[in-house]
Amino acid sequence: MRNKHVGVCGAVMAMALISTTAMAGPRFSELPAPPQITNPSKVTLKFKGPGYAYYPERAKDSMAEGWAQIECVILDKGRLDCKLLSEAPEKYGFGSATLKLYRSATVDFTQSDAKVGDKFVHVYKWTIS
Repeated sequence: MRNKHVGVCGAVMAMALISTTAMAGPRFSELPAPPQITNPSKVTLKFKGPGYAYYPERAKDSMAEGWAQIECVILDKGRLDCKLLSEAPEKYGFGSATLKLYRSATVDFTQSDAKVGDKFVHVYKWTIS
């Protein structure tokens, strides 16, 4: 009888280990490389808070890393209007988190060559330290 309970406990523990391992998200080094930006313009941004405050919950829960490529237009007062171009991996929320982060930012015109109406493309890399 005692061996029967040990076997059941062992099976439950093995299932928990498999479940936890299956939930682990990809690390940055396992992802396809983000697009390379050629001829980047110098745009310096001021963010309202740290990037980790915007880290997607699903990605955080599974310790996933990723990136998102966005295109932004500089509006009046340095605000940004951005759209998502691509992200990896999909379904972790890196694209929407990057858009939220950049919507909280403003262009620092004293440190940038940028002006209102300019467009730029950025790749934001999300990593867990």
